[in-house]
Amino acid sequence: MPPATPLDAAPSSLKRDLLWAYAASGSKILAWATVSALLYRHNPADFALFALLRATIGILNYTSLGLAPAMIRLLATATNREGEAPPEPRGHPAQPQLAAGQRPADAPDDPQRDRPPPVLEYQTPRPITDDALARVHANGTAIAVAAAIVGVLISVIYGIFYDDIHRLAPRDVQSAPLVMAMGVATVLRLASDPNGAVLQFRGRIALDNALLTLAEAAWLALFVASSLDRGTGGIQPAVYTYLAAAVVLYSLRHRFVVRHTTDPTAPRRRDLLDAPTIGSLLSYGLLITLAQLADFLYAPVDYILIDALLGWRDLAAYAPAVQIDAALLILVAGLASVLLPRAALAHAQGPAGRATVWRYYLRGTLASAGLLAVAGIVVWFAAPLLFKLWLGDPMPATQAILPLVLIHTVAGGSSAVGRSILLATGHAKAFTASVLIAGVANVVLSYCFVRYLNLGLPGIVLGTITVVTARCALWMPWYVHAALQRDLDNAQTNS
Repeated sequence: MPPATPLDAAPSSLKRDLLWAYAASGSKILAWATVSALLYRHNPADFALFALLRATIGILNYTSLGLAPAMIRLLATATNREGEAPPEPRGHPAQPQLAAGQRPADAPDDPQRDRPPPVLEYQTPRPITDDALARVHANGTAIAVAAAIVGVLISVIYGIFYDDIHRLAPRDVQSAPLVMAMGVATVLRLASDPNGAVLQFRGRIALDNALLTLAEAAWLALFVASSLDRGTGGIQPAVYTYLAAAVVLYSLRHRFVVRHTTDPTAPRRRDLLDAPTIGSLLSYGLLITLAQLADFLYAPVDYILIDALLGWRDLAAYAPAVQIDAALLILVAGLASVLLPRAALAHAQGPAGRATVWRYYLRGTLASAGLLAVAGIVVWFAAPLLFKLWLGDPMPATQAILPLVLIHTVAGGSSAVGRSILLATGHAKAFTASVLIAGVANVVLSYCFVRYLNLGLPGIVLGTITVVTARCALWMPWYVHAALQRDLDNAQTNS
């Protein structure tokens, strides 16, 4: 067994993890908002092209194959199988073993006896062996490399036919190189996910989010410097500096995982590859990938519908509202990302851990809904000034649909924690089915509202509101409670 590595140096702190998660979220919001503002001020057509490119190239997110949550889930399950009993909650020492029928002398006066199970603190998982961790990491990385190759090929093909697929205003730049560069940047970020999963599983959630923060800051700094040097905020520097930032993120995640966790005496990575581990990662990861497909059936497909049924001016009006939606959702994404590895490990610890998972879900969902509601109200009232300062234009068409967009932002964003809980606890099948059904319904309803009811741009948003409310505000709370209760009953029956 190799000696402890720097990744084992400090236990995970929820406050520190959340602080860096929101630092990563804030840096992402700041980067995208600044780049979008400079693009719009330079040329609204550049802004529309960048928004469409960012949305449609998002199909490459499916090449991640759900590896990060699948690896965390597999490692958490392995932790429970490796032979050590789950750790006792901090501050609550284990009770001594008693003979049959024996009662502790202080039982009548024991104030702890009737209290509910304590909330388990997250602890760096010690039971899993370094060999098992290396095996999961090696197989996850192999899958990521293969998926990255496929992603690059898709980017090349999409770039070649991009101008034939989308009808945009005439431009003086070639779209193909931009599409390919954006695709490679997206693939590089996804290829770094196995390293990020290892960091998170080993309790270094704050470190991983610090690296994400640094990558977003690098993109913003490079873009601003490039724009000032060229005297323009055009789309070319926006795309190519995004690619450079992706290289930075991949390099940093690789450095902190490989250099600090690789045992020189361990088998070579290719000798760790095995079909059962790959099969386990793919079987669970592909379910998550199918769920991610539903994300494409919302804003990205809505962009395509607007481009086909309405026009680029409506596309330019829709894009700022969707970027505000995405920015607000990032506010709760930090909390959801922190809770995923914590929930996976707590769920593997038995009945007491499952009670902790339910507390994570309840408190996280209430906090998410409250945060989004407050932020949405602030954005709604500040919209005229916000658009004027951000894009240099009050954007009346965007303001008209913004209240509708904020409704589905609050409803959908409040389910982010529920998504993490379901994926962490092994309920990917039901989650995947729900998001696919809702995504298809969104496309159908949005098309019908625009094509047959002539509702225009608001019809696109109304389709999203309908399905998001049904899935996130109604189905999600019921199913999470039922699933965790079923897990608890099964665990008590088998114990």
